[in-house]
Amino acid sequence: MHSSDDSIKKSKSKQQISSPIKFSSKLQRSQTPRKKTHEAVEKRLTNVEYKLSTKSSPEKYFNFKRLPTDPSRNIKSSLSESQDVPFFKKRTSINSVMEIKSSESSSMIVEEWDGEKDSRKTRHELKLRQKSSDAKQTLKEKKSRDTLEIGKGLFLIGPKQFIEENVAFQNEAGLAVALIGGKQLIIGGEFEKLVRQALLEYVVIRDQNHMDTLLYTFPVFVSSSRFMELLTAFFLAPPGLDGDEESSKKFIKLQIVNLVKKWLVELFSDFESKELVNQLNVFIDQSQKEFSTLSQSIKNLYLRNSVLHTVSQLQSDPSVPTPLSFKQIMGAYSPLVVTEQLTLIQHHLFRSISLREYLCTRTRKDQCRHLTNFIKFSNELSRWIVAQIISEDDLKGRICNLEFFIHMAYDCWKICNYNLCNEIYSALSNVCVDRLKQTWKKVQSKALQKWEFLKDNLTPFRNYASLRAVITNVEPPAIPWIGLICKDIFSLEELNRDYLDDDKELSDYSKMLKIHTVLNSLIKFQQIPYNIEKAADIWNYFLDIISNSSSSISDDQLYLRSREIEPP
Repeated sequence: MHSSDDSIKKSKSKQQISSPIKFSSKLQRSQTPRKKTHEAVEKRLTNVEYKLSTKSSPEKYFNFKRLPTDPSRNIKSSLSESQDVPFFKKRTSINSVMEIKSSESSSMIVEEWDGEKDSRKTRHELKLRQKSSDAKQTLKEKKSRDTLEIGKGLFLIGPKQFIEENVAFQNEAGLAVALIGGKQLIIGGEFEKLVRQALLEYVVIRDQNHMDTLLYTFPVFVSSSRFMELLTAFFLAPPGLDGDEESSKKFIKLQIVNLVKKWLVELFSDFESKELVNQLNVFIDQSQKEFSTLSQSIKNLYLRNSVLHTVSQLQSDPSVPTPLSFKQIMGAYSPLVVTEQLTLIQHHLFRSISLREYLCTRTRKDQCRHLTNFIKFSNELSRWIVAQIISEDDLKGRICNLEFFIHMAYDCWKICNYNLCNEIYSALSNVCVDRLKQTWKKVQSKALQKWEFLKDNLTPFRNYASLRAVITNVEPPAIPWIGLICKDIFSLEELNRDYLDDDKELSDYSKMLKIHTVLNSLIKFQQIPYNIEKAADIWNYFLDIISNSSSSISDDQLYLRSREIEPP
């Protein structure tokens, strides 16, 4: 049955193929579109105006007659030599032909003239030029936003003058003013004029930020005594606004008293100078008549902070025995408990750092002892971690210590102690530890997963972009990486000028704002402590490490020891 059906199908197919009528009709149908296509192409090549008549009025720019037919000629040279294709308007150059993206006629000319290869090339150039134009526009907009953000200054209060965008000038009041984002803002000026303008602005718009900026950053430009002298002078003779002079003067006096009170609370280290203390007493006497309660509170604050400032030192507890070795701590406590105790110690040191000390690292190192103690503790702790790992002769002991510190670093990340986390990470990345290939091979997979997590988040790529994003969004209690803070402030001080003019009279207020932004981010971390119970024996052990730091092993000795336990 199947064979007969197949034979019938074959016979029918043969009949269809051998039919001369059907074959000729197919031939006619296949030849007809080819002829039409050939005629259309020929007609389009001979008369472009016929094809472009349906487009959007290209006659506005061109008088189309006949295009050159040599595909080897360059489009620019052909346009310049051919009289049939004139230029654009007089203000437009030949290069502008490549930039007219919206003109459909230009792409048609390229396609018909230079062939498929040149057409792709020219369209590619058009895309590159468009991308370049878009990139420049984006960069210009970003630069404008950055200028508005970084150059944000005091609002100009008083008679306005016409100025161009982002062009600064000095007005009669001794202030450098620029038009930024459509607003006339003060970007610098004489320091006395800046203080006066900030006081007036607080009266108008109740913005405390500018007075805080001057309070935190004035040591870059003037001394503490000079700043107190200016505040006292403005308190005795406050500036006023037209139309409401008396009430505005009283409001400015109240603002100055509150500013001095804030100075005592947040930057008490400035008042170690006897000259500044004498000026403070004079200010208290001057303000006693109008603001007796506030003046008395300022006096009480000074006396209380004087006592707290002298006793706020880390001390070990002699009633609790100190562990003889770190092995005893590892056997008695988990990595999380040890991490929490070290976090308590570091947060105590961190809270004792005055914000003023971050500005003294470049010129007045003798006035940043708390910051120096914190950095010293961090560095000695990192060196001690390296010594604990390579001091073990036994491979199992090295593996145990290495895994313990990896777990500690990961726990630091979980409790938001990014400074200690970075110190442990730096110790484990030290060449003395990193070269111990046999030790790293035996580390458990769980510890290695935590280590890879730390490497991804503590990478210095793009100026520690990943770590910065975490610190910016974290809620206290937390300890940021102090090394990153010091790096940012040092860069701002070195890369930005202090004055806008060569005579060093106009202070750069935009620099003050940048530094204040960094310092202001530390306040919330210093104010909220960790809620962790103290373990006196762990405290005693690590405080002894700090006190005996002079007897620690040098870097050369650590490296020799590392080569000794695992030869290259």
